[in-house]
Order: sequence, then C-alpha cells, then structure tokens
Amino acid sequence: MPGKVSVFLVACAALFFAGFAGCGVETAGEYATYSVAARGVTSNGTPSSFESQAGWKIELTDARALVGPVYFYAGEARASLFDTLLGINSAYACAAHSQFSSGETLGQIPLQFGVDLLSGETELGQVDGARGTVRSVELHLQDPGAVDAGNDMAEAMTGSTVVLEGTASKDGQSVPFIAEVTLSEEGTVQIVDSISASAPVEQGSNVMIDIELDRWFAAVDFSSLTEQDGEGRFIVSAGTQAFGAMTYSVRARSAFSIKSDM
Repeated sequence: MPGKVSVFLVACAALFFAGFAGCGVETAGEYATYSVAARGVTSNGTPSSFESQAGWKIELTDARALVGPVYFYAGEARASLFDTLLGINSAYACAAHSQFSSGETLGQIPLQFGVDLLSGETELGQVDGARGTVRSVELHLQDPGAVDAGNDMAEAMTGSTVVLEGTASKDGQSVPFIAEVTLSEEGTVQIVDSISASAPVEQGSNVMIDIELDRWFAAVDFSSLTEQDGEGRFIVSAGTQAFGAMTYSVRARSAFSIKSDM
C-alpha cells in the first residue's frame, strides 16, 4: 500500500508541475469577448435521421441536453499520467487533475443551458476571456438545477440531463423508444474532460460546440429493451445494454467537437 500511495503522490505532483509548464504566455494581457453556441450534428449532417454504427436507423423526434458549465483551456488535451502509471481511469484518481494539466483558462460559461439538439444552434452567451487558441475543453453534464440556469429550457428540464425520443429500426424490427439519462454524481462522471480542440479565439469570434448524436447511439442495441411505458415506447432503462452503451457514449470525448470562426 505505501508503494502505491507514493506512486499516486508522484503522479499528482507531476500533473501539478505539467500544468505550469503548459501555461502559455501568448495571451498574457490580451483580452477578447467571443460568443459560444451548441448544436446537435451527425456525420451525415442530419441530426434527426441517421444510421448508427450498430446498423440501427434512428429517427429522432426529441433530443435535449443540459450543457454547462464549460471551460476553455490553452493546454493541449492529453491522457493522464495515471492511465500509464496505474492503469486506471484518471477521472477518479485526482480530483483537480484537469486544473493542473490544462494550462491557462481562456474563458468559461458558468451556467447550465438547455440545448435542443434538433433545432439548430443554441446560444450559450458571451465569454469575456483571453485571446488565444482553445486546445482543450471541459464540459459538464450535470443534474438539472445543479448550477444556475442560463435559459428557459434549462429551467424547464427538471427530470433528466439528456432526453432522447424517437424510433429505431433494423432488420424489419421497429422500436419506438424514450431515453432519459442522468449521469452518476460519483467522482467526475458528469464532467467530459480534455475534449480536443484547435479553435482560435479573438475579439468577436464565434465558438461552436458540436454534439455528435450518432456517436451517442453508436453501440446501442435496441433489441435489449423489453419495458414499455403507457404510450408504447420502449424505455432505455438501467440494467439494459442500451442504457449502459448510451450512458458511456453520452460522456465520451469523441462525441464532442469544438470549432471557431474569426
């Protein structure tokens, strides 16, 4: 046990000093105000209709998510040293690892916004931050009401962090479904940490957070669903393969991409 604790402390110290090494000076004293928005997308450009990697044809009628707070960093996205040294998920190893490894904070959105993922972009407001290049992003998917609401939809979403409704079809089988997902509060499960980005931000820039819906459904097997509600929809409930796959995918870094225009 003492040996493992020593490795843990050394790793935390390494992350601490790596954070200082990663802090850039290109933005020192240079400030900018820029806009941030979020939207749902898919690889074929149609968020309401797409085919999953598992071969299911998905037709969505409702897709909403609570997004925020969001933090924009100058430091590169990176795998934690814990992944290599200890072989465990860094999300549970060092509570403040993201603060030490992500470099300078270029800006933040401190509120929680409801985003309609089928209706174009949702404005998340303006950031008064530092000029530079956003190279990694930390995005929170917290419980409804966990932080102050930034828009009316956030106030209206009281049950779940993510709501997805529609029909999945494959091999002649049609499955109407409803999925209501709220991530565990354990550790940092509700934080999507170290999302890779290369988004320059200057005065007047527009930053877009793309949420790739087809990745959320990539490994979901709708044939695992058996429970139905009063409207005949199959419920993506805890204990099913569909729920496990969706819960994992909703917080996967690869399901989010960041871009900006100048």
